[in-house]
Amino acid sequence: MLHVYLKYYFDNKWYFFTQYVTDIKSIKFNIDQEVIEYVLEQGKVVFEEEVIQGLLHFPKELVRRSFNNNASTLLCNGQNQRFHIDMFIVSPEELNNISYIINTTIDEYTFISAKELINDIRQKVSSVITNNSTLSDLGIRNALTCKLGDKFSFNGAVISAKEEKFTASDAILSFSQKHDEYSLTEIDQLANTLGTILNYYLKKILKYSIRINSNTFISRKKISFHIEQIDEAIEKYNTSDYFPITNINNFVVFPDWGYRWNNICLKATY
Repeated sequence: MLHVYLKYYFDNKWYFFTQYVTDIKSIKFNIDQEVIEYVLEQGKVVFEEEVIQGLLHFPKELVRRSFNNNASTLLCNGQNQRFHIDMFIVSPEELNNISYIINTTIDEYTFISAKELINDIRQKVSSVITNNSTLSDLGIRNALTCKLGDKFSFNGAVISAKEEKFTASDAILSFSQKHDEYSLTEIDQLANTLGTILNYYLKKILKYSIRINSNTFISRKKISFHIEQIDEAIEKYNTSDYFPITNINNFVVFPDWGYRWNNICLKATY
């Protein structure tokens, strides 16, 4: 209604466009540039609604879309909050130190989780945390993705060599391959730091590990099963065409394999 009213009275003085009114015919607005510059001028983490209110002369949906679509410049710091990449304070020396942390870890374990990296930065390059105290861990991770994306692959919460591009699944399987022994608690915590759920990968990690009890996994490379002797031992309990392995509760006749027999590891032999 306001647009119609203004056009009626000022049609010979102003120029009316779909999204704005101006007294200069040739002017054109770049909404992305306007939003990016506004966030940069604030010099802090800003919420989506703050930007919408600060740019009321633009349609709300266009501002919202621009705020979220320019993710390589306006970095996510949490739900509905972003900051301009230029706000991130880090020196070349600090970036070199962080690169060293990443390199040494992926040389040994193939990848490093974002959570582990942030913890290492807190201990070894604490000035980065201090100088960016208003940023969340997510914000710092996203800033490092921009600064070091040409050197490493940042895939969500997984950081690996540039040519590797590890996923959370790759990282969990790599962990099971690299460790001779680990606990269910350890690998479950790893899954949590990678933003996923271990249950999705339990069957896959059994390709590389044997679960010898409720909380411990052993590398298959460390174990040698005597399948024929195990079959013979199972036959002693077989009184019908089939029976549940859980029915076996006495493992005296089973061959020694270096660990204590139980139903969990018996299932893993087949």
